[in-house]
Amino acid sequence: MENFQYVEPATIPELLALLAKHGEEAKVMAGGQSLIVMMREELVNPKVVIGLRGLPELTGINDRAGEGLILGAMATHRAVEKSGIVQERCRVLSQMETMVASVQVRNKGTIGGAVCHAAPDGDPSPCLLALGASAIVAGSKGQREVPLDGFFVDTFQTALRADEVLTALCVPALSPRTGASYVKFSARKALDPSIVSVAVAITLGSDGVCQEARIALSGAGPVPARAKRAEGMLKGEKPQGSLIKQVAAAVAEETKPISDFRASSEYRRVLARVLSTRAIDEALAQV
Repeated sequence: MENFQYVEPATIPELLALLAKHGEEAKVMAGGQSLIVMMREELVNPKVVIGLRGLPELTGINDRAGEGLILGAMATHRAVEKSGIVQERCRVLSQMETMVASVQVRNKGTIGGAVCHAAPDGDPSPCLLALGASAIVAGSKGQREVPLDGFFVDTFQTALRADEVLTALCVPALSPRTGASYVKFSARKALDPSIVSVAVAITLGSDGVCQEARIALSGAGPVPARAKRAEGMLKGEKPQGSLIKQVAAAVAEETKPISDFRASSEYRRVLARVLSTRAIDEALAQV
């Protein structure tokens, strides 16, 4: 690990000024669970590390005036997991967080840090994608809201500009008659990243016809991503039996998995199909 300067701004304007000054030479550190590892392995070598621990305004978990949830970028995984608002308004987020690493890691790591890390095998990102979440980003030119659909550019790369920082994640309120689920497969029940994980959110009309569907995966390509063709197969149809099997097969076809020491690409495609079936069934059971 190369030498670097560590700074902790006390205000958002001070943070933005530091980002504007140092640009590409700086890295923002939330909980440090991912950045420190990458620095030790010399995958990144920032000259300046900007810590966010002095910004408590980024830790909040709040109701967005009945329109959904605002999750501060510095909210820890454990805080999201245990939040009464999250459990009441969007239980799948709380359930997903129980699958992130260990309690010790969840007490330190943050949901914003996990999203900005943009790992292909993370837990929060596919769940947030399925829920239609967006990122609130602040920079020298002001604030903007970026749908997570367009946030993940490549492995470990996001749409954040050099002078920008993620301040919060917006999760829309679930529509009536909506079920949401998150299913993960990993080598161990704790600590390990996903080999493949699938998140599903499905909204049905009173007649049982699918009005909206979102299916997102991690571990099945270079970035967490939605299976949009498979989603389209559900819309306007009654999801049951053979259709669910066809949709799950379509999900597997849309994946672009790699082979590594955890699993082959072929095995990941099989997992994508099996887990998609399970996730769809679990989501439908909640409607």
